[in-house]
Order: sequence, then C-alpha cells, then structure tokens
Amino acid sequence: MREDNRSATGGCGNCSPRVCIHRSFTKVWHGGRYGRNLLDTMLALLPFPRKTADSPQPGEAPAPAPAPAPASPSTIDGFALSETVDLLEKDVVAAIGGVRRQALTAHGEAEGLQIALSRIHADMADLVEASRTAAADARAVAAATDELSATATQIGTDLELAGDKIGRAADLAQTTGRAMAELQHATDEIDGIVATIGNVAKQTNLLALNATIEAARAGHAGKGFAVVAAEVKALAVAASAAADDIRHRIARLKVSAGSSIEVSESIVALIGEVGPVFAQLHGAVRAQADSIAEVLQRAVETSSFVGQVSARASETDRAAAEAAARGQGAAMAAKIAAELADGLATRFVAVIRNSEFGDRRRHDRYPVEMGAQPAGLPATRTLDISRGGLLLAAADGLDVREGDRFDVMVEGVGLLPVRVAALSALGIHCAFTALATEAEAALEGVIVALVERHRPLIERAQVLASRIAAQFEAAIREGRVSRETLFSTDYRPIAGTDPTQYETPALSFLEETLPALLRDMRGRDARLVFCVAVDRNGYLPVHHEESSQPQRPGDREWNVAHSRNRRIFDDRTGITAARSGRPFVVQSYRRDMGAGRVDNVWEIGAPVRVFGSHWGAVRTAYRL
Repeated sequence: MREDNRSATGGCGNCSPRVCIHRSFTKVWHGGRYGRNLLDTMLALLPFPRKTADSPQPGEAPAPAPAPAPASPSTIDGFALSETVDLLEKDVVAAIGGVRRQALTAHGEAEGLQIALSRIHADMADLVEASRTAAADARAVAAATDELSATATQIGTDLELAGDKIGRAADLAQTTGRAMAELQHATDEIDGIVATIGNVAKQTNLLALNATIEAARAGHAGKGFAVVAAEVKALAVAASAAADDIRHRIARLKVSAGSSIEVSESIVALIGEVGPVFAQLHGAVRAQADSIAEVLQRAVETSSFVGQVSARASETDRAAAEAAARGQGAAMAAKIAAELADGLATRFVAVIRNSEFGDRRRHDRYPVEMGAQPAGLPATRTLDISRGGLLLAAADGLDVREGDRFDVMVEGVGLLPVRVAALSALGIHCAFTALATEAEAALEGVIVALVERHRPLIERAQVLASRIAAQFEAAIREGRVSRETLFSTDYRPIAGTDPTQYETPALSFLEETLPALLRDMRGRDARLVFCVAVDRNGYLPVHHEESSQPQRPGDREWNVAHSRNRRIFDDRTGITAARSGRPFVVQSYRRDMGAGRVDNVWEIGAPVRVFGSHWGAVRTAYRL
C-alpha cells in the first residue's frame, strides 16, 4: 500500500523524502484566498539551506541585504539549483493545467446539467400551471355537478309532488264523474216528476174548461163558479208552462252532465295513462340524481387529487429550480476554479521566477518600443529589451513556437540571432544566442541609454520604498502597529463591492500612514500615472484620491476606474512587482481602466523590506 511507503518525513512514497511535492503542495490550496503559503512551501521542499524566517523584533537592527545572485546557477547536494526550480515549475504548472482541464470539464458538465435542469424547471412550471388550471376546472366541475345534483334532487321532489297531485286529481275526477252520474240520475227522476206535473196541469186545464162551460150554462147562478174555473185554468196553464220550462232545463242539464261525465272519464283515463309515465320519470330522475351524486363524489376526489398533483408539481418545480440554481452555481464554481487554476499557474511562475533562488534573469529588462523584422516573418516591434534577450509583440501571421530560432533586425541595434524561450499573453519571449561584436556593441549602447533614462525613476521608487519601510519600522517600534498586523494576509471581503474590495487588520494604519508619502511622490513628475504601495500578495490598501471614490452599486465599469483602493491586483504584472526580490523591476503593460479604456504604461517597482522581511513593493507607473 502507498501508505506503507511513506517516509518518516511525510513523503508520499513516489518522491524523494526531501522533495515530496504531492503531500505538501496540497496545503497551498488551503493556505487562504491566494495560497499565500505557496512560496514558503516550495522553499521548504527545495534541497538547500534557507535563511531563518525569524525577523528582527522591534528595535533590533534589520538583517543585511541579500547578496546579489551569482551569474551562474549554484550546485547543492549534486543538483543544479536552477534545474531543480525548472523541474519544480514544470511539474506544478502541469499539475495546475490538469486541474484546470478537469475544472473546465466539470464546468461543461455543470453547464449541461444546468441547461437540462432549466428545461425541467420550465416543463415543471408548465405542468404546475396546467395542474392549477386542471384543479380549477375540477373544482368548477365539482361545483357545477353539485349544483346539478341539487337541481336533479329538486326535480325528483317536484315530480314526486306532481305525481301525488295527479293522483289526487284522478281521484277528484272519478268523484266528479260519480257525482255527475248521480246528478244525471236525479235529473231523470226530476224529469219524471215534471212530466207528472205537466199531466196534472193538462187535466186541471181540461177540468177548468169543462167548469167554465158548465158555469156558462148555469147563467147568472154559475157566474162565481166561472170565475173560479177561469183562475184554475190560468193556474193550470202557468203550471204547464213551468213544467215545460223545467223539462227543457233538465234536458240541457242532462246533456251537460253527460258531457261532464265523458270529460271526467277522459280525464280519469288520461291521468291513468300519465301516472305510470310520471312514476317512470320520477324513477329516472332519482337514478340520474344517484348518478350525479356519484359523479359529484368522483369530481370532489378528482379535484383533491389534482390539487395534490399541483402541490407535488409545485414542490418538484421548486426542487428543479433549486437544482438549476445549484447547477448554475456548480458551473460558475467550476469556471471560477478554472480561472483560479490559470491565475495560480501564472502566480506560481511569477512567484518562483521573482524569488531570490528562482530568478533566471541575469539582466534587467527595460521597456522600449523599436521596430523589429524577424527573418521571413511579419514585422513587429519590441516591448522590452535586456542584455540577454527581448520581448516581441505578437502580430498577425507571426506564427512561431517555443524553441524556434531566427534572426531579428532591430531598429537602431542591427541583426540579432534569437531563440524563442516562451510564449505568453505578453508576447514572444526571445533569448539572444550568439551575438556578433557589432550587434553586441550596439545593444550595449541601447541598454546604457535606457539605464540612464530609467535611473532617476528607479532611484525615486527605491527612495520611496525606503521611506515607507522606515515609517513601518518606526510604527512597530512605537507600538502603533504590530508586526503580525502589518504582515497579516487576513483579507476580508467588503460586502456589496464589485469589484471586490477587502479589509485587513492593518488597513486603518495603512490608510493613516501612506497617503502623505504617496502624494509627495506623485507631485514630482507630471508623467506619473500612479504611485502606490502593495503588500506581497498585490493588496493595494491606499490609492490616490481620485481613484479611491466610494463604489457606486451596480456600476462596475465606474468602480473599476474610480474605486481602485482596497483591491487585490494579483495579475502577472501585479504579483511580479509585489514579489520581486530584485532591487527594482521594470515592466510595460496595458492598464485596464474600465469602460473599454486601456492605458499603455511602463512601471518601475522597488521592494519594501521591513526589518529585512519582504512586506511588498512600491509601484510607480508612467505614461508611455
């Protein structure tokens, strides 16, 4: 097992116990936002003695300045130091490259997941909306069915009541028929009586006629009898007329009674036919009411089920939205991890190459633009030059690879044979091979002129660095700030800032101490773009007044240009200036000012050492 092969010194089993990268390098990722233990870790891994990390305490004399690096690499324990650094750099950069590729792969997968989850979220949102609509429809159906059930029940009740009334009407019709039959029978009896009365009246009339005749025969003696006979006759005639009238009326009554009997019989017959129909209709309505009640129950259950589906769909939608957000966060985290890997690789190389043991540059470089014509390649220009090489600007069609060799005709210098040492975002890094005597002399003349041109600016930056270091050391001696506070790398992000600004334990002290020193320096040269002090991780606590404005929420472009204090500038240029152990470093670059504005500047940096410990650097930038 690998664990069994680990040495007592903490090696992983695959590396030398004295130079085990795999175990110790992982600490770098946990050393803080910037992996601030990176350089210390690498120094600890290298197989050569280190000077003690203990710095003089307040009041002690500062440690002597380090001696200049030798012109050729030292050999320690049989290993060339520069070769060890080169191998270490390649291994770490390769490892970081692998991390970057994996982060990019994770970013792609997370983006795909986020897209899929976004689709699911959109589909679930549609489902939620459809479920809500269905639930509303189901509730409406349940309400309508409930109303229909109530209506059907009422209709059944009304039909039952109507059936009862029709039954009673049939009974009444039958009773009426019987009464009319009895009335017809009574009229028949009355008709017989009336006939008898008519016969009596006729007989009485005949008797009255005979009495009148007899009274007339009797003469005067029968005169009184004649009067009686006349009255009797009149009564008999009236009785006969009344009997005839009654007979006619009874006849009409009999006809009406007969018709009423027929109508009653028809009504009874019709009611007899309607009754079963009403009974059947009542049964159908009752069955329909039962069916509607069952439908109502199903509708209520469906509405409840659809409501549950809608609630579950809403929960799923929220989960999908949360998952999509997490996927987006994972994609962003993977993207940031890839960017951090890029930044860490750049930072690592810059830190190693600007350290006292890893600096491969044997010559100072100076920014200068001169026309350059590579043999057989498109024309370009120089960006900086030194006694050991030059930096060419990338140009369309200037397709070269690391290790290529060619000649470059440089304006004011002559023909220079070069080898491509590296390619970077800055341009094409070229090292001189075998310079001709004339070219070497011309190059030396250019370098001397550049040195003379930059010397006052370099000395100015070094003087400011010394003044800042003296102020810091005095503050430590007087107890106004502790060494731990001054060197603290506890960068605390300030909420709501974009770009992010940071606070540190030493911020209040730095904001009190630095402004006067920086203002004095800036007032000496109109070409000076900025003059700032940064710690060894590129943290810039104090900037000039116009570049230290309070941030405007939501206006990143304005903030980039006007809120440059309390920021960390750890790009290649910034970390090179902050970490360089050389007496000075000269760089040229394009400075991003936001809103698409870029300033071309060249910068001179000088290290700030407090009691011999590297705190950071002074950065002074001038317009090209």
